[in-house]
Amino acid sequence: MKDRLSSMGIDWYFNPPGGPHMGGCYERLVRSVKVALGVALKERYPEEDLLHTLLLEAEFLVNSRPLTHVSVDPDDPESITPNHFLIGWKVQWLVDYFSSR
Repeated sequence: MKDRLSSMGIDWYFNPPGGPHMGGCYERLVRSVKVALGVALKERYPEEDLLHTLLLEAEFLVNSRPLTHVSVDPDDPESITPNHFLIGWKVQWLVDYFSSR
Protein backbone atom coordinates (compact mmCIF):
# COMPACT_ATOMS: atom_id res chain seq x y z
CA MET A 1 0.00 0.00 0.00
CA LYS A 2 2.81 2.39 0.90
CA ASP A 3 4.51 1.82 -2.48
CA ARG A 4 1.26 2.34 -4.35
CA LEU A 5 0.50 5.56 -2.50
CA SER A 6 4.04 6.88 -2.92
CA SER A 7 3.77 6.36 -6.70
CA MET A 8 0.76 8.69 -6.58
CA GLY A 9 2.73 11.30 -4.61
CA ILE A 10 1.12 10.51 -1.25
CA ASP A 11 3.32 10.12 1.82
CA TRP A 12 2.02 7.52 4.26
CA TYR A 13 2.50 8.07 7.98
CA PHE A 14 1.16 5.48 10.40
CA ASN A 15 0.42 7.31 13.63
CA PRO A 16 -1.72 5.23 16.04
CA PRO A 17 -1.51 7.73 18.93
CA GLY A 18 -3.06 10.29 16.59
CA GLY A 19 -6.23 8.22 16.36
CA PRO A 20 -9.04 9.39 18.65
CA HIS A 21 -9.55 5.90 20.04
CA MET A 22 -5.86 5.64 20.97
CA GLY A 23 -5.53 8.92 22.80
CA GLY A 24 -4.40 7.38 26.06
CA CYS A 25 -4.67 9.64 29.06
CA TYR A 26 -6.58 12.51 27.48
CA GLU A 27 -9.28 10.10 26.26
CA ARG A 28 -9.54 8.81 29.82
CA LEU A 29 -10.07 12.38 31.02
CA VAL A 30 -12.81 12.88 28.42
CA ARG A 31 -14.46 9.71 29.71
CA SER A 32 -14.24 11.05 33.27
CA VAL A 33 -16.12 14.19 32.22
CA LYS A 34 -18.75 12.11 30.40
CA VAL A 35 -19.28 9.91 33.45
CA ALA A 36 -19.57 12.93 35.77
CA LEU A 37 -22.12 14.57 33.45
CA GLY A 38 -24.02 11.30 33.07
CA VAL A 39 -24.35 10.93 36.83
CA ALA A 40 -25.44 14.54 37.26
CA LEU A 41 -27.91 14.65 34.39
CA LYS A 42 -29.54 11.18 34.48
CA GLU A 43 -31.18 11.67 31.06
CA ARG A 44 -32.44 15.17 31.80
CA TYR A 45 -32.02 18.07 29.43
CA PRO A 46 -30.74 21.02 31.45
CA GLU A 47 -30.97 24.68 30.59
CA GLU A 48 -27.83 26.27 29.18
CA ASP A 49 -26.80 27.86 32.49
CA LEU A 50 -27.09 24.59 34.40
CA LEU A 51 -25.17 22.70 31.72
CA HIS A 52 -22.45 25.36 31.81
CA THR A 53 -22.21 24.99 35.61
CA LEU A 54 -22.05 21.20 35.35
CA LEU A 55 -19.27 21.41 32.77
CA LEU A 56 -17.30 23.76 35.02
CA GLU A 57 -17.73 21.35 37.94
CA ALA A 58 -16.57 18.43 35.77
CA GLU A 59 -13.59 20.52 34.64
CA PHE A 60 -12.68 21.23 38.25
CA LEU A 61 -13.01 17.54 39.12
CA VAL A 62 -10.73 16.41 36.28
CA ASN A 63 -8.19 19.13 36.99
CA SER A 64 -8.03 18.20 40.68
CA ARG A 65 -6.11 15.02 39.94
CA PRO A 66 -2.58 14.98 41.37
CA LEU A 67 0.38 15.43 39.03
CA THR A 68 3.00 14.72 41.66
CA HIS A 69 3.42 12.16 44.44
CA VAL A 70 0.67 12.18 47.06
CA SER A 71 2.18 11.69 50.47
CA VAL A 72 0.37 10.37 53.53
CA ASP A 73 2.58 12.45 55.81
CA PRO A 74 0.68 15.61 56.84
CA ASP A 75 3.96 17.56 57.09
CA ASP A 76 4.77 17.02 53.39
CA PRO A 77 3.76 19.72 50.91
CA GLU A 78 0.51 19.45 49.00
CA SER A 79 0.52 17.52 45.73
CA ILE A 80 0.47 19.69 42.61
CA THR A 81 -2.65 19.49 40.42
CA PRO A 82 -3.55 21.19 37.11
CA ASN A 83 -5.87 23.48 39.11
CA HIS A 84 -2.82 25.03 40.79
CA PHE A 85 -1.86 26.43 37.39
CA LEU A 86 -5.34 27.06 35.99
CA ILE A 87 -6.89 28.80 38.98
CA GLY A 88 -3.95 31.17 39.25
CA TRP A 89 -4.43 32.08 35.58
CA LYS A 90 -8.21 32.45 35.94
CA VAL A 91 -7.89 34.64 39.02
CA GLN A 92 -5.45 36.90 37.17
CA TRP A 93 -7.84 37.04 34.19
CA LEU A 94 -10.73 38.04 36.47
CA VAL A 95 -8.65 40.72 38.16
CA ASP A 96 -7.66 42.13 34.77
CA TYR A 97 -11.26 41.95 33.53
CA PHE A 98 -12.73 43.78 36.53
CA SER A 99 -9.99 46.38 36.59
CA SER A 100 -10.56 47.16 32.91
CA ARG A 101 -14.27 47.77 33.55
